[in-house]
Amino acid sequence: MTFIEKSIQRERPFFVYLPDNCPHGPFHDVPEDLYELYRKMDLGNPQFPQQNGHPLPSEHNNDQRARIFAMISNVDRNIGRLFQKLDELQLTQNTIVIFMTDNGPNGQRYVDGMRGKKATIYEGGVRSPFFLQWPEKVRAGHHVDRVCAHIDVMPTLLEACGVAAPEDLKPDGVSFLPELLGNPVSRPERTIVIQSHRGDQPVRFHNFMIRNDRWKLLNASGFHQEDLVDPPKFELYDLKADPREMVDVATKQPDVVRQLRAAYEAWF
Repeated sequence: MTFIEKSIQRERPFFVYLPDNCPHGPFHDVPEDLYELYRKMDLGNPQFPQQNGHPLPSEHNNDQRARIFAMISNVDRNIGRLFQKLDELQLTQNTIVIFMTDNGPNGQRYVDGMRGKKATIYEGGVRSPFFLQWPEKVRAGHHVDRVCAHIDVMPTLLEACGVAAPEDLKPDGVSFLPELLGNPVSRPERTIVIQSHRGDQPVRFHNFMIRNDRWKLLNASGFHQEDLVDPPKFELYDLKADPREMVDVATKQPDVVRQLRAAYEAWF
């Protein structure tokens, strides 16, 4: 906030990247008032909606979860301070604020019935929130359902700020500013690949997913090298009809499997 104030005093635009490691282990250093608030609660998995998708297991660590929730509330509290500062400086209307996370939770917690967690390539591991506020340009409540990823953030911000990228820069991502502004745009179908595993070298088909607007092909081989099995076991999900990945349709859609597998091979 001090940096923002100094930038405004110098009449300079500002960019703030504010990375937060919460909620994440170690879980020992959390605000005491928030920890006490959650420690008294029953935070067991049965307390959360279970009617849709994959049910949560019954076991949980209530003390650790209280600390995790305290961390989340602390992040929320401090983001509130940041927004209040933008209001005080009369910067809110024309400041782009993005809130995003890197992956799903580091443990089996409530994710609306989605499958998986951090380090898995099911939706519970790779689908993550992305909120953007820009009152001067973006309508509140507007929802973009296009497939996007972290690689798209930089091109989007460059276009929003009217900054040309260097001619020799060939970014992997594309700007989704037109969708944010609600403008009609026609785009070719696109695939996004996520592969996540330990080790110093990429391993073909190891713990990967590739998806387009509808279909998602994956091999859930596990995060560690010792988890790798050969040959890969491909799973295919129709995310339009089955967003929680309940029914594997790989055997019923061999053409889609071949198409996405070829796209993954080209990416690899």
